[in-house]
Amino acid sequence: MKLNRLFLSASLAEKSLWNRLKEDPGKPLLSRLQEWIERLEWLADLQIPTSGLEDIPAVKIKALAAEAQSLDAARMKEMSDAKRYTLALALLSTQYANTLDDLAEMFIKRVRQLHHKGAEALSDYRRRTQARTDELIDIFLHVLLAYDWSCIKKEWVC
Repeated sequence: MKLNRLFLSASLAEKSLWNRLKEDPGKPLLSRLQEWIERLEWLADLQIPTSGLEDIPAVKIKALAAEAQSLDAARMKEMSDAKRYTLALALLSTQYANTLDDLAEMFIKRVRQLHHKGAEALSDYRRRTQARTDELIDIFLHVLLAYDWSCIKKEWVC
């Protein structure tokens, strides 16, 4: 079963996937966006249908995930299959959801930065071109006035 892979390690020195799953990925910084995307892809590869958790309240799933977080791979292997799979599934789904939330937060920060820079660029452009814009409006006003004056001279022929 896919969940059983989490508890295997080739040697005592090597960390199991379970330990990697439990690791805190750190603060979600824009500079580490690629790391977070890779983490999401890794977690997505481990995902299995969570239909077994549908009837469990979200608070209970969080409690199960917290319990799973506190256990190492050896202790998880000692448990009955049902409990081990429930805890692993709760932790997997929670970690996946948290990673998605953090990536969404990073995306929002990135868009906010782009919006702010765009607003600054627009303001700078307006400031730099304001004199030329005023000059063009003044020329247009004179053209309109000249046009109106010519209509008056022709006795409202226009």
